[in-house]
Amino acid sequence: YYEKSFHNFIKIDKNSKKSTNLTKVLDILKLIFKNIRRFRKCKITKSMIVEFKTIAIPVDFSEVSSVIAEWGKALAKKLGAKIILINVVEDISAFDVTTDPKTLQELEKTLLEGAREYMQSFLNKHFSDFPEVKPVITKGKVMEKIIEVAKENGADLIIMGTHGRKGLDKIIFGSVAEGVVKYSPIPVLTINPYRIKDIEK
Repeated sequence: YYEKSFHNFIKIDKNSKKSTNLTKVLDILKLIFKNIRRFRKCKITKSMIVEFKTIAIPVDFSEVSSVIAEWGKALAKKLGAKIILINVVEDISAFDVTTDPKTLQELEKTLLEGAREYMQSFLNKHFSDFPEVKPVITKGKVMEKIIEVAKENGADLIIMGTHGRKGLDKIIFGSVAEGVVKYSPIPVLTINPYRIKDIEK
C-alpha cells in the first residue's frame, strides 16, 4: 500500500515539476523500497535461528544472585530451557604462598563443603519447582571457570547481574564478570538487580 502510494506521489511530482532537492529525496526513497523488496525475498534458514536450550547462571548465593536466579528461571520456563547453576570457589593457593600446603588443602576442603551446603539451600529456595537444573561447584579462577563450565555444559546463554550503580565493572563478582562479558564466546545477558527491585516495589 505504502509503496503504491509513494509511486503515485512520484508521478504527481514529475507532472508538477517540483524542485531538484525533492527529486533527490524521492530517488533515495525509491532505492529504499527497492531494498525492502529484495529483503522480502530473503529466506530465513534453520541455521539462522538461535535457540536457547541451556542457560548458565553464575551464583555466589548473595541477594543479587537470588534475584538473577529467579529471572533466569522465568526465562528458562518460557524458552523450555534447562539451567546450569555455577559456583566457583576461588583458588586461594594462588594468593597465599606462606601458609602450609596442608592447611591450604584443609581450608579449600572447608570452602567446598560450605559451597555445597549453600548450593543445596539455594536450590531448595529457588528451584524446588524447576527440576531441569544442574548445580556445578568448581575451584579455580572465577572468570575462567564460569566460561569453561558454561562451554562444557553446552550453554547457549549466560545470565549475570550488573551491579547497577557503577556499570559493568561491578557485576556480581566485580571485575571478574566484566571479563566474562568480554571473553565469553557464549552470549551474555546482564540484568540490573537493583532496577528490578525498584520495579517490584
